[in-house]
Parts: sequence; structure tokens; C-alpha cells
Amino acid sequence: MILSGKEIKRKLGKDIVIEPFNEKQLNPNSYNLRLHNELLVYDEPFWILKKKIRLKNFLYQKRD
Repeated sequence: MILSGKEIKRKLGKDIVIEPFNEKQLNPNSYNLRLHNELLVYDEPFWILKKKIRLKNFLYQKRD
């Protein structure tokens, strides 16, 4: 299903749930989703599932 920005806004709280909703992310033909400010990257090229996987944690800091 393809919805315009107006349709997305009209269906919010009924057929569509976007939490948290930010009207600045609503476009004429879409809604821009954002990922979390934290990115986890695997520290090893191969995984051995019996062993704990090491991760590197990167935090995104918003710049003004």
C-alpha cells in the first residue's frame, strides 16, 4: 500500500501508529523514519555461537 503524506497523517492513531510522531519527518509521499542513536558493530569477522560475540558501541551525538 502506498500512502501520501496527507493519508499518513489522516490515518495516524487509527490504522497507523508512529511513536513518537514528528510532523517535520512527514513528506508529501512518505514519512522519514529514524534509527536509534546507538550503532553496534561486530568486533569479529566470524561468529562462533557458543562464544560471546564482542561488539563495538558507537553513539551518535547530534550536532547543532
